[in-house]
Amino acid sequence: MKDDLGQILKNAIERIEKIPTTTILKLLETLNIERERFLDLFNFALRRAVCIVDKNCNPYYYNDLCLKWGIMYRDEEKKLMYNSTFLDTIKSVIFKVNEERLNYYSVNVSVGTGEGSSAILGERFFRVECSTKNFSEFFVIISDITYESLESINRYQEDSIASLSNVVYGIAHEIKNPLSAIYLHANVVKKMIEKSKVDRNYVSTEINIILSEIDRLNRIVNDLMFSLRPYKYKEKYENINDIVKEVVEVFLPEMREKMISVEIMSDESIPLVLCDRDLIKQVFQNLLKNSIEALSDSGGNIWVKTYFHSRVDGDFVVVEFKDNGVGIPDEIKHRIFEPFFTTKENGNGLGLSIVYRIIKAHKGFIDFHSKKNETVFRVFLPVSVGVRELGYNRKQ
Repeated sequence: MKDDLGQILKNAIERIEKIPTTTILKLLETLNIERERFLDLFNFALRRAVCIVDKNCNPYYYNDLCLKWGIMYRDEEKKLMYNSTFLDTIKSVIFKVNEERLNYYSVNVSVGTGEGSSAILGERFFRVECSTKNFSEFFVIISDITYESLESINRYQEDSIASLSNVVYGIAHEIKNPLSAIYLHANVVKKMIEKSKVDRNYVSTEINIILSEIDRLNRIVNDLMFSLRPYKYKEKYENINDIVKEVVEVFLPEMREKMISVEIMSDESIPLVLCDRDLIKQVFQNLLKNSIEALSDSGGNIWVKTYFHSRVDGDFVVVEFKDNGVGIPDEIKHRIFEPFFTTKENGNGLGLSIVYRIIKAHKGFIDFHSKKNETVFRVFLPVSVGVRELGYNRKQ
């Protein structure tokens, strides 16, 4: 936009002594009209409440939306006042910017704008942004994000309902199969008894199947309850290498039968970890079982590795499970920790979701990467402050 008025003003300043008073007044009037026009255009385009204030929230400038939205209002004596919630919020963002010497900071706030006649809105959601250059004047922009927030809430509710539907469907699907088997085999035994043709061996086999299916139901219910309710942890300092070796020993017969080779690479110098041994064992069992199932019946390789890893956010003992199996398809990678999500024919989809929950409860985290012929899961378990204070300070 060509700034003709700016050039006129520059020329006027250079020749101010030679310009008649009437011309100067005319120029000032034009400047004021242009200022009003600019502010109208600015406010129309911005569609946000804007104010410039000092560190005590005394305004140097504010636009009409500050009054229309009830951010500010005039009392009976025409004195400019703030809505108390907005005032507290603006003060807090200015304090944050000033205290931490930030150039920009923002917060979202829910506000009931009921103070004053200009406050025409009920409870709404706003974003309050603050920026500054000199830390004496603060530029505050307030945006009405009510509909944006309501859409987010609606999306969250829809996602929650969809997630709950998946959980209910998963429970129904998992429980239906063993219940059907129990019904079928119990009915066979009942008919044999009714016909007085009781074959002890046959009945014993049928009852064992029924008990097995009941046990399967118990496992499903227990896994579900664990994934949903808080758990009381029994924490002790444990040697993670010992837990890894114990878990591998359990699966050795199955791996030998499937011609799977396993290699354990233990760092014997890693520190003890404060954890619930049974739960961490459950984590390793799930991950090792997944590696076994990812390999074909013709064999494959699994590597289990422990080591120490230091990060900006703390020190960790890492347990890594690696296999050269089929890998995880890209399209489902983002879902593998979801409850009841599974691609296995007989899986209940709770294994990895429970793994994730256990690791989170131990204030650790888990990550993975996967491609064809290589999948790696890494469990990060934090080294406690007490262990660090005892002098364990090994570099990565």
